[in-house]
Amino acid sequence: MPKLSSLMIEPINTPRPLDSDTIRRDDLVRFRQQATELGLVVLRIPGIDQGDYALVRTLMESYYGQELSHLRPDIRVADHRQVGLTEPHLEHDPRHKELATSLPEHLRPFPHKGPNPFMRFFWRYGSRPVDTDFPERHADPVIPKRFRNVWATIMNDWGEKISRAGIICARMTEKAFELENRAIQNIMHQGPHLVAPTGCDLITLLAERSQVGGGTIGMMIKTTKDDAALQTLAWRHNWIGLVLSDWHTDFNLFTGHGPSNFPGLLGWTPALDKAFPVRVPPGCFLFQFGEGMEYLSAGKLGEDRIRRGYHQVVVTMDTLRTLKQRLLLGLPPIRVSSTAFFHGNSDQRLAPLPQFRTGDWERRYPPTTFGAYGAEVIKQIGLGASVAS
Repeated sequence: MPKLSSLMIEPINTPRPLDSDTIRRDDLVRFRQQATELGLVVLRIPGIDQGDYALVRTLMESYYGQELSHLRPDIRVADHRQVGLTEPHLEHDPRHKELATSLPEHLRPFPHKGPNPFMRFFWRYGSRPVDTDFPERHADPVIPKRFRNVWATIMNDWGEKISRAGIICARMTEKAFELENRAIQNIMHQGPHLVAPTGCDLITLLAERSQVGGGTIGMMIKTTKDDAALQTLAWRHNWIGLVLSDWHTDFNLFTGHGPSNFPGLLGWTPALDKAFPVRVPPGCFLFQFGEGMEYLSAGKLGEDRIRRGYHQVVVTMDTLRTLKQRLLLGLPPIRVSSTAFFHGNSDQRLAPLPQFRTGDWERRYPPTTFGAYGAEVIKQIGLGASVAS
């Protein structure tokens, strides 16, 4: 169980208007510091109303609240689940298990066995390449039948907004690390970018942990008389640390997060010397750097470079406090993330940028393509597997 540090991550201001290249020098310094020391940055981005995400969240709460049998038509196995639904208890990332167990006990992630319990929906947005060696990464979008009248409009609207935020992150990365103009933006052009909200029915998962019916669990939580009683209930049933998404890194360039409807996201510094709860302030987006950005900067070959960020999503006391409030208000007990994945173009070369080609970079970061690298990870984490029965 990790001992969590309390980190105050000050949001970084971004240019106004969004298409401006005028960025304050001290903001670039803080951007570089957060990126190298934390593996993430928190950006305050004007002109994007995160209330717009409430439409996506409400839509996904309704979608994930259905029986799984109603969702199965939205799974696209032939496309390696890179559009549509990833069913629960399927995805697992075995690549980090050895590293996780090697960490000191106070930094070790919460233990978890088996695949992740979450569901996830991938909505591909933005322009697609006419010709690609990786058509499964650019497959036609899936529109759930029950929501066909509103789905595309809501998802595309949010995709356009989060895309603007992603471009700001790319531009600030270029300037903070003194890269060539548009170096990251050009790599991202026509990448398989995804709105990727996950969903977890917390009552169902807590009931499975307690081996008690969901209705009983909900009533137990709602009727706790105070916070101390809720904490006692949580520890009695071993709910704290229940893993919703196991410890991992993302294989894309960076992952965007707005506020979720439930807390529970934990982050680790790239040096793996601190674990901390991740909170996204109002009006801000959090961007966590992935394996793709580490590759471009040969992150493990120098201190002032970008390395991948590790993270995990678990049930915390704050998760349970939020759950109680939502149950009392009659709101769904479904945790919906506000995740978006920003990728390099599948056919683009993936290798350290020229200024980062030092030491034995070709051995540590052998040149490949974004598509080939992603295809290998997708295979390893089980997304190409057959649909569970």
